[in-house]
Amino acid sequence: MSSGANFASYLVGGRLDLPFMPTKTNPYIEGIMIESQMAGKVEHKLTIQEDCELLSVAVGVSNYEARDYWNLYVGERLVCKNIYTKDLPEGMYLTAIIPCKQGTQLHFEFFNEGGKPKVVWANYQTLK
Repeated sequence: MSSGANFASYLVGGRLDLPFMPTKTNPYIEGIMIESQMAGKVEHKLTIQEDCELLSVAVGVSNYEARDYWNLYVGERLVCKNIYTKDLPEGMYLTAIIPCKQGTQLHFEFFNEGGKPKVVWANYQTLK
């Protein structure tokens, strides 16, 4: 290629930068469990104890009903909205890493629209 254009067939910097690739290297997964006895919203708030990067969220429910759904806020920012439950645990891999400073709150909301009692599990996959 002698057109004078700047062209490279590789990553010039050697890696993709944040937010598309993490900068931390120590895996850490924290799980929560919430019980929902009847129709309505239940929620859980988890405060981050040290700086980390949120990679994904996995959610499972003991009794799946088509109308049940969940939301996730990181700090004040809504990052997962109206995610309906499916007949299997679901992993939500984020397309961009979300940096979380110590003290950031992960706010998980579950909406039991079906009304049957159930247990909800959520795992937050991070790097520290």
